Amino acid sequence: MKKLIPFAIIFTSNVALANCINQSENYVTSKVLKSSDTKNTQVDGKLASVINEDLSIVQDEKIEKVEATNATESCTFDKNSMSLVLHYDTNEHYLTNVHKQAISKYLELVNQDKRILVEGHTDDVGSQAYNKSLSLRRASTASKYLKKELGLGNRIVEKAFGESAPICKVNENKLSGCNRRVVLTIE
Repeated sequence: MKKLIPFAIIFTSNVALANCINQSENYVTSKVLKSSDTKNTQVDGKLASVINEDLSIVQDEKIEKVEATNATESCTFDKNSMSLVLHYDTNEHYLTNVHKQAISKYLELVNQDKRILVEGHTDDVGSQAYNKSLSLRRASTASKYLKKELGLGNRIVEKAFGESAPICKVNENKLSGCNRRVVLTIE
């Protein structure tokens, strides 16, 4: 019997993390972003000139603080927006087993015909170019998992914002890492 108790504790703690369940009174800051994807490839009057613009320009944003009854250190589920937020350590972009389990549970809740927006974000530690690249790696890793392992194919829309869309202040980010995230949202 002594050997079964530690196993049961370890097993139930992993299940709780995978479901992002924590019945404490936590809040999550939800930020809705509008962005455009523009790219000019030719300059008027010049055949060989090319202009490239940033492909993830934030045009408008709305921030609201909502209760998050389902939150852990690894992920947060927001019932109001039906969004799953995966939290990351500094400089990390790989999905953990807890992330994968949370994504699987999340997909059980969503309509099979809807598209899923996968947004990669970082904090402001490092250069803007590095953070843009890291946010793209985070979004790409989650997208590849959704496409390959779960067979969702063309339902996935991927965006990388780098450090341009923080949801918390620098001091709060130092404590919780709230800006280092991937957000999965139903469209």
